Amino acid sequence: MTHQINKLDELVSLLEQHAPEEGIHESGIAGFGVIRMNAPYAKIRTFYEPVLLIVGQGKKYCYVGDLKYDYSAGNMLTMFLPMPVQTEIVEATLPDLFWLPVSRWTSVDWLMCC
Repeated sequence: MTHQINKLDELVSLLEQHAPEEGIHESGIAGFGVIRMNAPYAKIRTFYEPVLLIVGQGKKYCYVGDLKYDYSAGNMLTMFLPMPVQTEIVEATLPDLFWLPVSRWTSVDWLMCC
């Protein structure tokens, strides 16, 4: 377990270098970036495009219909098709903790041709 915590701390340190402030930060790799949220937010309706999202810090809930999914540090979200969801960030407090996932955006065309 300690090894996993150390690896997660290492991941967070690397992500912080690419997201020094709140917002969406694209990298030099097309479709790959880091999202940083410095405060919790209430449940909102949104639309997720296909995405692979790995959470480095904080906690987010994603609601699909009546189902509630918990995405906290070390967990990931994979969406293969566009989908309407509701989301809320429940843990994201500076200076020690913020919601920090690393994301890979994909297109439906790419998923269908591969």
